Amino acid sequence: MTENDQTLSKQLGIQPIHCLANRLVDLADAKNREGYRQMLDSLGQRHGTHYQTMVNEIATRQIRMQSRDHRHNGWRVVWKEHFKRSAE
Repeated sequence: MTENDQTLSKQLGIQPIHCLANRLVDLADAKNREGYRQMLDSLGQRHGTHYQTMVNEIATRQIRMQSRDHRHNGWRVVWKEHFKRSAE
């Protein structure tokens, strides 16, 4: 987790692990398999395999929710709204 992720999580009012999961979901939405794998590998090296697995499971659940049920967790909505406002 970078300092930027910690600052962003505080700003958005979501947990730091959800920032990382959001980054993975964004990579999955962009169909960037290599980027997804690289981020997972980086997480494993920096934080260990247990943390890597937790982040991956959270991201996987969100991806499944949005593809099957067309809905988002609260932390995903906050993330998307933040970047939508930033792009305007």
